[in-house]
Amino acid sequence: MKKYKLLLFFILLSLPSFGQRDFTKVDQFARAYHAKTKDYKVLAQDLTTPFDNKTDKARAIYVWITDNIKYDCKKFHKRAKGKAKKEPIQFRTEAEKAQKIAQRMEAYAATTLKKKKGVCEDYALLFQKMCGAIGIESEFVTGHLGGRPENLGKIPQIFNHAWNSIKLDGKWYLVDATLGSGTVEGNCKKFHKKFNSGLFMTQPKDMLLTHFPDKPEWQYLEQPLDKKAFSQLPIAGAGFYQVPVIDYFPKEGIISAKETKTVLFKVKFAKKGPKMLRLTVNGKQQPGDFELDKDGYWIYEYSLKNRRNKTMSILIKDQQGIYQVLSYKSK
Repeated sequence: MKKYKLLLFFILLSLPSFGQRDFTKVDQFARAYHAKTKDYKVLAQDLTTPFDNKTDKARAIYVWITDNIKYDCKKFHKRAKGKAKKEPIQFRTEAEKAQKIAQRMEAYAATTLKKKKGVCEDYALLFQKMCGAIGIESEFVTGHLGGRPENLGKIPQIFNHAWNSIKLDGKWYLVDATLGSGTVEGNCKKFHKKFNSGLFMTQPKDMLLTHFPDKPEWQYLEQPLDKKAFSQLPIAGAGFYQVPVIDYFPKEGIISAKETKTVLFKVKFAKKGPKMLRLTVNGKQQPGDFELDKDGYWIYEYSLKNRRNKTMSILIKDQQGIYQVLSYKSK
């Protein structure tokens, strides 16, 4: 079908996020920087003054936020239970409405900086405001986060996440400071700080493996995908962005056991491969190892014979832990 041909066209494009630029010095400075102000505008200026280009400035903001703001599980549960309702804005004119919204956004950013904790919209708003304070164009993006293997094939019904887009050197990239800061345990029982470099300046086509924005223009593709096409993609995990992955097969997330007897999983990384690469099916580790071919792909052949409704996940292990790379489902 035409829609799915367009899907494959965009996903088949190469996958590097930001050319493996070395941000070591920027990251070291941002982590060592101790803010002496509660004003995000002053913070943004002071934090980024040592750097000449906007890319390094934006990176410093991303690293500082992910290093200093923790995810607020208590606020998350209040929102989920409807106990953290926002007061409606009273206005007479559209100009007054816009002014009051801007004032509220300023207050939210200030609160996040003061408390040094927040939920996804707080991370995204603070990032946008700090970028704006130093003249970097950024958007506050809302949409659906579908990073769990059990969501494979499910069409998004709710918009449950916020992240950012950022324009650097005339090109739009995507940034998720929330996921870049760490992970949550279970149903947001506890936040675990774990920096993910790969969620800064992510290519739009890569971010679509987990993030579906509620406005098509925020996909930054010539032919945006619809919800159904999004639901058919593989689901990327933290390892996809952390290592990161630069190419993979299959491109489709839902694999027919009737039409495909054997599936060949292939993953190529941007740098030296991880210490361990494994395939799990419905959470159970499969025998054998991925093997490295002459083209730099790690490959694993798996039989789909009589194996419908299976969730297949590729996992990696490195110095920092075990991460999900990609997940697929058989039907």
